[in-house]
Amino acid sequence: MASMHALTRLATIVTTAVLVAGCGSFGGRATGFECVGLSQGRCQAMYRETLTSVPTGATVTIVTIRCTVAACTEQEGAAEVTTVLGDGQRTVVGQEWATAPEAAPATDSPLPVEPICQGVPLERCLEQAGAIGAQDKVVTAIVVRCSALCTTQAGDGATVVTFADGTTTNGSWSYRSTGP
Repeated sequence: MASMHALTRLATIVTTAVLVAGCGSFGGRATGFECVGLSQGRCQAMYRETLTSVPTGATVTIVTIRCTVAACTEQEGAAEVTTVLGDGQRTVVGQEWATAPEAAPATDSPLPVEPICQGVPLERCLEQAGAIGAQDKVVTAIVVRCSALCTTQAGDGATVVTFADGTTTNGSWSYRSTGP
């Protein structure tokens, strides 16, 4: 039975080492670090914030940050941060974040509602929102979302129009400019 315990302990150490290596080394005082379901940038920020809340002189042995919703992005999500100190003290803290999408300022455009621009430069967002044309139903929302990196020169994405009856229409778009 002792050899089974030794194998389990070895597997735990190897798994922890792989997880720490996979997440990268962020520095700080923790000897073990695990991040599950979050981007490296979000993990680094949460990790640094966690280390600043540790009492002076305390040794952090493990920090585990785990996404607790279906998907965590840089823009929104929720996570559980578990910190284990050298003396065995364990704290678990929940953290949520949300970044409001870039809203277009009021314009004199004939759009039925102000579009919500997500990652699309305002000028291009208004162009794509205006491309929906006349609608027979009452429009309650227009979301113009970039699918990768959108600049004023080039971009790809989708526009989702939501109507008062709850239905939506989706359209994809792409633009490329050759000028300056």
